[in-house]
Amino acid sequence: PSANAHVAGETHALVGDGRQSSTLAGGMSIDQYIARAINSPAPVTSLPSLELFIHTWGGDAGYESQPLYSGPGEAIPLSGNAGSAYDRLFPDGPRGTTQADRDEAARRIVERQAVLQYAQKNFAAVSGTLGRVDRDRLAAHAAAMNDLANRLALGSNVTCREPSRNIVSGSGALQYEYNADVMMRLAQTALACDLTRVVTVYASVPHNELFGYRSVGGTTDFHDMIHSTNGPNPPLFGNPEAMKIVKDYHSYVAGMYAKLLRLLDQIPEADGGTLLDHTLVVWCGQLAAGDHSLDRLPYVLGGRMGGLVNPGRYVRYPRTQVEGRPPEETVGLAHNDLFVSLANMMGVPA
Repeated sequence: PSANAHVAGETHALVGDGRQSSTLAGGMSIDQYIARAINSPAPVTSLPSLELFIHTWGGDAGYESQPLYSGPGEAIPLSGNAGSAYDRLFPDGPRGTTQADRDEAARRIVERQAVLQYAQKNFAAVSGTLGRVDRDRLAAHAAAMNDLANRLALGSNVTCREPSRNIVSGSGALQYEYNADVMMRLAQTALACDLTRVVTVYASVPHNELFGYRSVGGTTDFHDMIHSTNGPNPPLFGNPEAMKIVKDYHSYVAGMYAKLLRLLDQIPEADGGTLLDHTLVVWCGQLAAGDHSLDRLPYVLGGRMGGLVNPGRYVRYPRTQVEGRPPEETVGLAHNDLFVSLANMMGVPA
């Protein structure tokens, strides 16, 4: 079925099946396929998978931001609430909105901090009996969890305070950066502590201030600017000011990906490598270009997956001409080939 280009990309970027409808994917996304397989017939982690959403307001994702599916037409909702994600990783009861609920949440935070402090004291007592790698790894885990708990505690009352008018214009950018930082650290902790082995981090378009968007050539927002710099006869193609903004946007998003890789690289493993060496971080998006095209969609792979992936390469696969179509209309390999490789690297037949 035909679909809005964003939805078309959203329902295919991580799904190999054709759409069920104009808004819903027709099959399971590759992350869920892997998560279900490695946790069958018995679970190997407390969570089969973890889904995280980065947005300015920390809210839930809309219908154009649902790339994950547990089955045909069964979209997995994405929540940008860091507290909810934390409680999935460390469940200790629901968060509420009454004063009693807030008091209970504050009590849980104090308990978490006390547990971490107690663990750190015990760790100091036994550290002398551990090897260097084990000592470094446990210290890194404790530091990540402690930092995360502190960040969530600091941010727990953000929505309860009315901001001054002179900081409202900048709060969106600051909140996006805060949410992105917390969500990526949640991903780091979830993988480092083996709470799950499949994590998806969905990053929405960053706040304009983070990459310097401003109206050029009458554009109303960054989405409009992307259209105006790409596609057939774009009015702003070659405009140095507009093209710099587009490049700065992509650089900012790439920086977020690089930060996640660095966080994973901070966790040492027993073999002398790091968590990143044993992980594969797949980066992709809805669309291939600003003209809403879905062809030549790039996938970036970070990490070594335990030696199964050799990084530092740019791979461009050959394309073939479509029979009965103009010579310029060619097709590349199906992204299902990549999905099969991802599943096989996780020990899952596909």
